Amino acid sequence: MIAISHIKELNFTRLRCTQNMKKGSQMAKQEKDLRALRLDCDIIRGLGCSGSSTRRHSCSLSGIRTGIMATIRNLKIKTSTCKRIIKEFHSYEKEVEREAAKTADMKEKGADPYDLKQQENVLAESRMMIPDCRKRLEASLADLKGTLAELEESNQKEGPEIEDARSTTAEVDNFFQTTEG
Repeated sequence: MIAISHIKELNFTRLRCTQNMKKGSQMAKQEKDLRALRLDCDIIRGLGCSGSSTRRHSCSLSGIRTGIMATIRNLKIKTSTCKRIIKEFHSYEKEVEREAAKTADMKEKGADPYDLKQQENVLAESRMMIPDCRKRLEASLADLKGTLAELEESNQKEGPEIEDARSTTAEVDNFFQTTEG
């Protein structure tokens, strides 16, 4: 995580460079300060600076913080998505059991053929949702693993969101192993 003091220092340097440029003094020092600031920004999260002019430095520190926070926010969203899809999967499994029992009960009681056919259609639709849900879970797990790897590459290896994502990844992997067999 970027230290707040480092961010404040960079922000102060950026402000000082901007003020010096407005005054038009010490152009060589300004260029040196801007190069140092660009280097610091390049080091922090590899976002880089798009400002090539010495008159204007376009790398904003809030953009750097936003980039990290956005990635953690995406991690939270993808973790929640995996959890939600697992719940949906279990819900569809229960629905299939319930609808299968209802269909069997209707057959035993000799229900109207039209009603029985409608109930079988409901059961078939419920059964179709399980593979669809599994496919969506596989896709969301791949997204979660990608975001987690991206954060780990940027030296974000600790925190409650990352631990939650790791445990969710392990839970989904375990879920796939138990449902395949």
